[in-house]
Amino acid sequence: MKPGLLCWVVALVAANGPTLAEPKTRINSQGATIIEVYDLEENPGESCHLAEFDGRIVKRDFGDDAVSLKGITVEHDDGTREFINVEIPEGLNMALLGSVVDGLQRLSKVGRRARGRYFYCGAAGRVSYLDAIR
Repeated sequence: MKPGLLCWVVALVAANGPTLAEPKTRINSQGATIIEVYDLEENPGESCHLAEFDGRIVKRDFGDDAVSLKGITVEHDDGTREFINVEIPEGLNMALLGSVVDGLQRLSKVGRRARGRYFYCGAAGRVSYLDAIR
């Protein structure tokens, strides 16, 4: 690679910042229904750890717009419950944002059994952030 071209590429990357992963959705084989939303958490941080959940959705919390999902409460088979925050990354294109919002709403329906993963962070892992739900 020529030195001038390399400098241009480095300058372009530096100007635009690092490329962050975007959330993804997976649809069923008929292409009609979202069956998974994943990679929601872009940069969980060094103090965060990955865990999985499997349980029934017993409550959902929405933002002031009554559409944006802000958190879910999952009840495990042993009766224990945990609250998991839901954060949708900013700056998504409208098509992806629509798919992510739709998928989260459908997959977190109260009474539905759900599985997924989350990051637990902070002192004693008291704050959880959803990374995937199916």
